[in-house]
Amino acid sequence: MFWILAAASLLSTPKPIGYENWFSSRDTPDFAIGANWVVIARALVRPDGSLQKCEIEAGSGNEPLDRLTCKLIARRARFSAARWIDGSPAYGVYRVPVTWVNGFDKPANEADVVLSVRNLPEGIHSPAFAALALAVDEKGKAVACEPYDQTPQAPTSNGQLVRVGCQYLMKSYVPKPATDDQGGPIPTVQNATVRFDIER
Repeated sequence: MFWILAAASLLSTPKPIGYENWFSSRDTPDFAIGANWVVIARALVRPDGSLQKCEIEAGSGNEPLDRLTCKLIARRARFSAARWIDGSPAYGVYRVPVTWVNGFDKPANEADVVLSVRNLPEGIHSPAFAALALAVDEKGKAVACEPYDQTPQAPTSNGQLVRVGCQYLMKSYVPKPATDDQGGPIPTVQNATVRFDIER
């Protein structure tokens, strides 16, 4: 059985603090100017809000740029702690896509899952996004889903899209499990994004 939680739920992903200061155009190395590389970083955040580690979930193909992305996150990122389904402090995974383009870095609209649909709710245009929070057990199974608190890189979610996105993720998405400082498996709260495209 899985849970799709109401908006009043206690489930919460790690929340970035001062995200707008994590990256700067001054950080762009010479070799990245004029390029267009996307790096998806994965920050594991302890229950006290401190960063345990940053890993590259999907690299740009340029290892120095990937390393720089995690180095900047490790140096500058601050978080408020994640909360588990019952509201207790939890480990959290904050997944952030960064696009290095034309000498500037900015959030990328990368999605974990892309769904093709016949139509979208009234007033919503394709592509549309549902930003979601997943409670993931120590085996990597999603056990709860709800709307993700909005951040600079989490697009606004429509209620209908959240419901459909959660249903799909709970059935078909396989989140990456996480480990603590000693390498033991741990439950986490992770962010995920579903993109909806109109069928052509």
